[in-house]
Amino acid sequence: MKICISVRAIATLGAMLIVIQGCGGSGSEPSTSTPAQATPTAVPTLQAPTPTPAPPPAPPSASPPSGPLFAWVYQGEVRRGSADVTTFALPDGTYRQLWSEGNEVAASSRDGLRWTSEGSAGFPPGIVGGRVMRLRDGRYRFYTGINNLRVLTSSDGRTWQEEPSSTIKAPEPGCTGCYFSLGDVAIMPDGSYRMLYEHRTPSALLPGTGINPRIHSATSSDGLVWQVDSAWNSNFFVDPSAPYFPGPGPGATHPRVVTLADGTYKLFCWSGYAILSATSRDGQTWTNRKLEDVFGADPDVLMLPDGRIVLFVDWLDDSQPPSPTRQYLWSYVWQQVPFAFPTPAPAFISMRTGESQSSDFTLTGNPGSNVRFTATVYSTAGIYAAGAPGSPVQIQLTAAPGSTSVRLSIAGSRASFGGVIITADDGTTRVSSVVPFSIAAAGSR
Repeated sequence: MKICISVRAIATLGAMLIVIQGCGGSGSEPSTSTPAQATPTAVPTLQAPTPTPAPPPAPPSASPPSGPLFAWVYQGEVRRGSADVTTFALPDGTYRQLWSEGNEVAASSRDGLRWTSEGSAGFPPGIVGGRVMRLRDGRYRFYTGINNLRVLTSSDGRTWQEEPSSTIKAPEPGCTGCYFSLGDVAIMPDGSYRMLYEHRTPSALLPGTGINPRIHSATSSDGLVWQVDSAWNSNFFVDPSAPYFPGPGPGATHPRVVTLADGTYKLFCWSGYAILSATSRDGQTWTNRKLEDVFGADPDVLMLPDGRIVLFVDWLDDSQPPSPTRQYLWSYVWQQVPFAFPTPAPAFISMRTGESQSSDFTLTGNPGSNVRFTATVYSTAGIYAAGAPGSPVQIQLTAAPGSTSVRLSIAGSRASFGGVIITADDGTTRVSSVVPFSIAAAGSR
């Protein structure tokens, strides 16, 4: 069961690549190697319009930024058929990732980037979806449940025993909209526990789904008996600048908290159709709210020993008949890079069928002389190869010779919404940016 699907509106994912050559400056710097990129599968296309040709953007005039440059490096597809993943490190230094296929199943990895299926996750029957956290004594806990909180414990992250229900007190007893399986638990500096979970209530803002998701919080001294944090500001994680497409409306779901090297807590969540982050020193007061320049839903995060952050996101291709393969999971890595797209990313594109709009990008840093630009479109109109005649959402990339600038043009013949991931790849580093878009029917308000 994919618990997150009812929150979405639901968007679909299409992966398609347009590859062109762009040329950069003469200087170069060492870059960080990344694994081989997965290539999305192209699917048949329908008849579609072509974006109005646009002149290539002018060569960049801005000088490279000084100091270290960091960006999300797009890793490509991890697998199909999994959503709401939870990822954690094992005692031997390897990693395990769990997700639901009726019951929890697992995959293992030595580097957190490449994964091998393991089959059953070792849970009792009926456990579906949840989040793993590690206790200070080395054991693991798995929190799950919709409306009723359930807790399982493991000494090795592979074999699990459920805690007696008599020892557990949910933060909101009798709650009919509490999704503990879509939350997270973190240990605070004083050794106490803080839970973040999704709370859904009826809302006129979401006529399509009838829910108004917010992130609630609770505290505990033992991680089993919880009290609601009455001082918690659940509206902080609803960013009015996020691209809220038709249907979902404002909201915040799927919180995930990690601890950075300096002890700061960093939270990622799904707000609208964007990934939002914020930081905190105590887990109660949050600041530095921002939209991350990535596209996807239901974030999960893994901290690597060298300080890099792996971000997993998923998306549902609702144009396909119901099947496990219509759920996509892909990843990004936050790391130091020799070049990047500028921030903030271009604004949300809103237009009507038959129209065309464009966004310009100029790489910063030292991209070198052999950068390839690609674009991947995700649309509720289905999965279609970009640039193929007849695609309901058509995208084009235009670059001038000798330039590290590129223009992305979007046109559509069918009402839809989604996002375009644009990447720049020099052969070792593949940085990305995202342009969310919405295409309304001609004549609509």
